[in-house]
Amino acid sequence: MSLNFKTDADATVATVYLNFKHLQSNGDATSNYAVEFSKGLTTRKLVDIVLRHSPDEWGYVELKDPYKRSEILEYKCGKIVSIDNALFEKVADIEIATITASGGYSRMDYVVDLPAAIIDEAHADAETVDELDGDGIDDGGLDSRSMSQNGAFYPTCRYCGQVKLPLAPYASQDAANEAATRECDCPDARIYQADIERKEKREQNIKRLTQRLDDLSEYCEKRSVDLDGDLYNTLFNTSVAVLDNIIDSAQLKFARMRVSVSLNNKGNLVIKFTYSDGATVEV
Repeated sequence: MSLNFKTDADATVATVYLNFKHLQSNGDATSNYAVEFSKGLTTRKLVDIVLRHSPDEWGYVELKDPYKRSEILEYKCGKIVSIDNALFEKVADIEIATITASGGYSRMDYVVDLPAAIIDEAHADAETVDELDGDGIDDGGLDSRSMSQNGAFYPTCRYCGQVKLPLAPYASQDAANEAATRECDCPDARIYQADIERKEKREQNIKRLTQRLDDLSEYCEKRSVDLDGDLYNTLFNTSVAVLDNIIDSAQLKFARMRVSVSLNNKGNLVIKFTYSDGATVEV
């Protein structure tokens, strides 16, 4: 099985070639594969490919380790379920030597082989981390999956806890979590995203409203109506009330002018000025 992928796990976009060569069939309906790949493939790029192009699969990405099983991360349906952040950051951008894979049905596990010196160094760092974890230092209450020991922030949905790879730098863990929550497709995150969209649309509409009222001041001034002060505030507040669905529509009458405020079928605010001489302007 040969596959070509586009990956943007780093600043450049490159084509990555993966070729799965069948080695043997197991008795449990799974098979083992040797994976051939294009030069320069890293664990970060491999994970990016698996998450993007295997949305229905689940499994593990592991480091080939002569000492013990070294699970880098678990993935499911295009998302990271759990991750050893310290180990991942240590090996993520090292060029992979070999990859083996095994699985069947919807599961596929990947084992990456790196230079022995990298594996030994990763073990030394892991031992240091274990010592630091027991020193009583307050880590701010962060989930151990969310922040690596080298300061990389892992985007984590605030609602379902799904973790993503940090494909962009983040100023803080809160910023990383905000980015993940805005992209997650869990039900609570979608409600949150819809609420943000409503708020952003409201802010845009109010900004446009302010601009349009300023533009209409000249129209009113030519008809000896000063659209300023209390009159401006009344019209502005009434329009906002219509935007927020507090009232369906409104009609105001002052001097020789009538103003109607309503929403059209697209949810856009419509303000119609009508002067006693028949002149009409609509925004």
